[in-house]
Amino acid sequence: MTYEEEVNPYTEFPGHPFVTRSKRAKIDIVARRENRTVAILTVRWRFRHDRLDVIDEAMAYAPAARRQNPNCKVYPVLGEFDGGRLRKVLANCPPIIPNAAIDSAIHFEPRLITEGLQENGTLEYLRSLAWLISETFRWQ
Repeated sequence: MTYEEEVNPYTEFPGHPFVTRSKRAKIDIVARRENRTVAILTVRWRFRHDRLDVIDEAMAYAPAARRQNPNCKVYPVLGEFDGGRLRKVLANCPPIIPNAAIDSAIHFEPRLITEGLQENGTLEYLRSLAWLISETFRWQ
């Protein structure tokens, strides 16, 4: 498995226009197995409630990635502490949307939100970095 940061999506997925992305867009992290893209990770420490670009990025890159590899995963990796913002991302993930562009939303430590801030059960599908690490063995 190899990882590359700041990847040009136009080079990674030639022929795709990515009309919602800038001409100088970069994918934060691309994971490859045997030169095949197996996962895309968009990393955001925090984000504005009115600019959920992690969803826009997933919707732009997932179709191109899955055209090359139907098993390619797309994950936003977040450090956001606002439950409302996190719920907006989770509303674009399974199981709420079974065939969503986003496979799972990852938080560096979901228990800080659910237990520390005592958010209710609506964040139950937020995954941890430990979960993401375990998933890397399944990426094809």
